Amino acid sequence: MKTINLILLFTFLMGGMFAQSVKTEKELRKEAAEKKKEARKAKLEKEFEATAALLISQRFVLEAQTTGNRFGDRRPSPSNLNFIMVDSVHAVLQVGSSGRVGLNDVGGITLDGTITSWKLEKNDKGKTFDLYMTIITKIRTYDVIMSVSASGYASASINGNTASTLIFDGNLVSLEESGVYKGRSY
Repeated sequence: MKTINLILLFTFLMGGMFAQSVKTEKELRKEAAEKKKEARKAKLEKEFEATAALLISQRFVLEAQTTGNRFGDRRPSPSNLNFIMVDSVHAVLQVGSSGRVGLNDVGGITLDGTITSWKLEKNDKGKTFDLYMTIITKIRTYDVIMSVSASGYASASINGNTASTLIFDGNLVSLEESGVYKGRSY
């Protein structure tokens, strides 16, 4: 009887020690979730800093995957023909279509201009950017308001002297990595 009690006591003590050293499934899931959260946070911070460097360099292109108007009408567009290009104090606004021939030979219009006003606001908490710039072309002056996410996805509103507004949604890429085709400009 003594040996049975000793064996039971030993088993009970060893089982308790084993149970304390093994983490529960809930604890393991919580640790995995924490690791994923930290990895996402690190990735977001890295993308945010890369986008900040791109905007500060003033050498980028917003390649528009969709174009639209102020009423919310959106349509897919060829990103190599619809873009806003910024190169220091020089800017190019282009609207094009692969199905037509326009004034710029790519189904739309291409405007070269000079950036006369530039204001970049960085939101560290929300990991976003707001860019305000004024571009003077031979035809008219355009105000461009651009909202950019940490990943480099941007939405730009282009306003001229008229009530019409053109909206470009797409990705920011560096000037060197851009695959846009610039048509004939005015």
